[in-house]
Amino acid sequence: IDGFKLLLMVKGRPELKDIPIIMLTAEGDQEKKNLGLQKGASDYLTTGLDFINLLPGIVKRMFHELDIEQQLCAAEKVPRLKDDQLRAVFDTSQAGIMLTSPLGIIEFANTRMAEMFGMTLPEFIGSSYSSHLHESELQTGSEFWHLLTQGIIPSVDVDRHYIRPDGTDFWGHLSAKRLENADGSLEALVGSIADVTELKQIERVQAFLAHTSIRLPNDTFFEALARFLAESLGMDFICVDRLEDDGRTARTLAVWCDGHFEDNITYELKNTPCGEVVGKDVCC
Repeated sequence: IDGFKLLLMVKGRPELKDIPIIMLTAEGDQEKKNLGLQKGASDYLTTGLDFINLLPGIVKRMFHELDIEQQLCAAEKVPRLKDDQLRAVFDTSQAGIMLTSPLGIIEFANTRMAEMFGMTLPEFIGSSYSSHLHESELQTGSEFWHLLTQGIIPSVDVDRHYIRPDGTDFWGHLSAKRLENADGSLEALVGSIADVTELKQIERVQAFLAHTSIRLPNDTFFEALARFLAESLGMDFICVDRLEDDGRTARTLAVWCDGHFEDNITYELKNTPCGEVVGKDVCC
């Protein structure tokens, strides 16, 4: 279900129609923004640092504008009402959103954030933010955390390397900001994370191409490619082949095996994995 359908469903139910809704998107399409506002959204934002800067004020304004009857709910019902509203709003976002205590404990998160880390919401909420950082990020992550919590900087907008409980990793673009009390003291840190793993992979390829353009004379492009693929993919064996004109044989251009290059050879494709890739009709 997309955001617009969810918006219509909520606004179409009498018991839910007064719930304020913020629509979040990675797209800055003005027509979609106008459509969302026309259909009853309280606001329409694009994710990123601007969104993080505006979020606290928008959420406070939304609750201030709630129907007076809702504001007079019994005290024990108010936290639940707000949590349900925020959950409905934030779970429509394609970006991960979280609220972290001054001690670094994750107190709130949307479904997308938990999914990004390969966890359920109950598992993710209550965990320590630093426990999700890749070991290569622990020092810089700690430095930025200190600067934020001490009020030395008001926000961060940076790429971070994260680790999942199953050992897999990903790159996320973190936008985070201080959420302060009336006296200026830190109440929490609010942040969003967008998965930028594919962008990082593109950057690595670009770096590889830039590096190979100035490679040493005795290092061929295909050897550099094989080494790059082995390091990037964590593979012990990489073979780069050239299909010969007869369509039945191939000549290796670079063979990387267990940390070194093997001699190049010419071999028959029939009954080999490469032969299957080329096509069975070639290897009849």
